[in-house]
Amino acid sequence: MGGATRGERTHLSAKLRELRQARFLSQAELARKAGVSVMTIKRLESGLSKPYGRTIRLLAAALAIEAAQLAVPQDIRLGTRNKAR
Repeated sequence: MGGATRGERTHLSAKLRELRQARFLSQAELARKAGVSVMTIKRLESGLSKPYGRTIRLLAAALAIEAAQLAVPQDIRLGTRNKAR
């Protein structure tokens, strides 16, 4: 599951927790609805791991959102512009 930067994990962790809490779900309830382990939810929310695409899709379905809402922006560059060459 490696390859995630600390910023990417932090973004996902905060987003997942925010969406779960907005739906008044416990970690155990979200895990059950998504078909993943409670430990998976705990590790994701604490930033210890980054989910596989399948896990993102399962979580998104359980939260009734599009998977893209959990996806991490891949190309954010602060203070730079994309110049056509």
